[in-house]
Amino acid sequence: MRPQYFLGIAAITLAACDPATETEPPRTRPQALEAEGARNDAFRLAEARFKIPREVLMGVAYLQGRLEAPGVDEMQSQASTSTDPQEQDPHFTPHRFGIMYLSDEQVAAGAQLISATDDAVRTDVQANVLAAAALIAARTDTTRTLDWETLDSLEAALTHLRELEESPAAARLAQTELTRVLHQGFDLTTTDGERVAVRGFGELELDAASQSLGVGEYPAMQWVASPNYSSRDGNPIRYVVIHDMEGFMSGAISAFQSPARQSSAHYLLRSSDGHIVQMVTEGNNAWHCGNGWYNRNSIGIEHEGFAGRPNGGGYYTETQYRASAQLVAAIVHRYGIPVDRGHIFGHGNVPSSGSGGICSDAQANAAQCGGSAHHWDPGPTWAWAHYLDLIAQALNQPPPAPPTPPSCGGLASGAQLAPGQSLSSCSGNVTLVHQGDGNVVLYDNGAHKALWATGTDGRGTTTFAMQTDGNLVLYGNGALWNSGTYGNGGAILVVQDDGNLVVYGGGYRPLWNTGTHAAPPPPPPPPPPAQHPCGRLDAGASLARGEQVTSCSGRFVLAHQGDGNVVLYDRGVALWHTRTNGKATTRFVMQGDGNLVLYNGGTALWNSRTNGHGGAFLGVQDDGNVVIYQGATPLWATDTVR
Repeated sequence: MRPQYFLGIAAITLAACDPATETEPPRTRPQALEAEGARNDAFRLAEARFKIPREVLMGVAYLQGRLEAPGVDEMQSQASTSTDPQEQDPHFTPHRFGIMYLSDEQVAAGAQLISATDDAVRTDVQANVLAAAALIAARTDTTRTLDWETLDSLEAALTHLRELEESPAAARLAQTELTRVLHQGFDLTTTDGERVAVRGFGELELDAASQSLGVGEYPAMQWVASPNYSSRDGNPIRYVVIHDMEGFMSGAISAFQSPARQSSAHYLLRSSDGHIVQMVTEGNNAWHCGNGWYNRNSIGIEHEGFAGRPNGGGYYTETQYRASAQLVAAIVHRYGIPVDRGHIFGHGNVPSSGSGGICSDAQANAAQCGGSAHHWDPGPTWAWAHYLDLIAQALNQPPPAPPTPPSCGGLASGAQLAPGQSLSSCSGNVTLVHQGDGNVVLYDNGAHKALWATGTDGRGTTTFAMQTDGNLVLYGNGALWNSGTYGNGGAILVVQDDGNLVVYGGGYRPLWNTGTHAAPPPPPPPPPPAQHPCGRLDAGASLARGEQVTSCSGRFVLAHQGDGNVVLYDRGVALWHTRTNGKATTRFVMQGDGNLVLYNGGTALWNSRTNGHGGAFLGVQDDGNVVIYQGATPLWATDTVR
């Protein structure tokens, strides 16, 4: 069962269950729901034994991990071995245990206070909650009356529990957030089916100004400086990199304020209310993605949440998406950054090193890229299409139109393949088959080999459905496999001639792909040198070694050189290149599917990642920019305007 979160409406939910609440006087403190289960029993026992209100303990556990213990994915705390501070792991965190997220030191201290074993505190819910309550009580005068408006008498103990003594700003934010949650209340059901709820005692007033910002205006934010940054060395801001914190705002601030951690980000976003903290100015280079070149050319934004949990563990809220979208809209408006996945992408899409093109989502979610430490945040359940739509809305741009299935090779929204049915690309070179053995396999017909499969052979399958909610799902006895692209209504599936299987959302944004490529047929004998229109390479045209395209003014030349590099020159000065010098290249092709590809025989060495845009062409412009257009819409550019 997926957790169900109802933050901010707990009072309404619970009042409906208890008619007596309609006439009760206003509450002056939060109130825990009387419910069954191991967590609820542990909170009641801890309150009775250590005099710490169970609502406080429940609020701490709610903020730490939505009352779930950290999984194996969050406990992979291996820092990067790189000596370059720009390539350090920005998500290194100590191991935490149980629903109270106790460190190794706290486990040992808490176990001693409650006369339990360390292992029990790590793994048993009751021992974990009791240990946390004992640690709080050891630093609290429990005879004092607790002020629920400020929780001031618990502040020192809670700061110590969160290990934030060295970061006063982070400690204040954590205390404010706990107070906020106890005012609002919460009501959730955990993954193992236990309901845990606290009735709040006061609504929070939203900042109306932040809800009605003009185009390009930055939302309100808090400045908390990080010492971990360097110069951009003259590099432009051309990308926005999206991260999750693998944790929470206060812990991330504390980490980014530590010089020893050698990591930072420009902005941090809080889940519950969209609060923004800035830690590095945009003009400086934050160390956020484990790749020095991408750091120097991007702005990094961290979000509360966990890559390995559905919907970020419940932290990828609409509030956080909208606040982040408003921030990114202001950034892209200021720097002229296109609103697309080629310029706004996740940490997992960042190459492991160097300045090459970004990785596919399939590679990102398989931890094959993600900078030097191979991170994959924000994970497969970050709603990219929705997020980009929100950014476009903040810029007063219309949302992208839903994609139209191609005449061949496409599976429309709502369509499906039954066992025994197949779908072939337009050329017939690639076929997707829903086999009778339960496996769905993508075949390269020319090479007679499988490119990709769902790995469900031997299972009784019924349908392979491109659902109207945007998710591609293989059904048998329940859902056996899915693409994780739900929330993108109208998405389609395309079997492409290049061997890639892609789910496209609005505006033909790729939401998921197999990252596979079929072997193209052997190249024909080289034709005589082509005569290209000035400044243009049309769909289907290519440049052999030694050929070039020149802008109409004659000033700018895009040349496929004999050394294998494709270089853009301004009167002999190199402005941009594919970084393939020394490679045995054969042709630089503006493919019919919209992708610009540099080949060595049948192997692609570089590409623009613009496939799915049939009829696109390349233009070498008189302003020095090289742009791929589909009609009048730019899809990719070298960003070399002079």
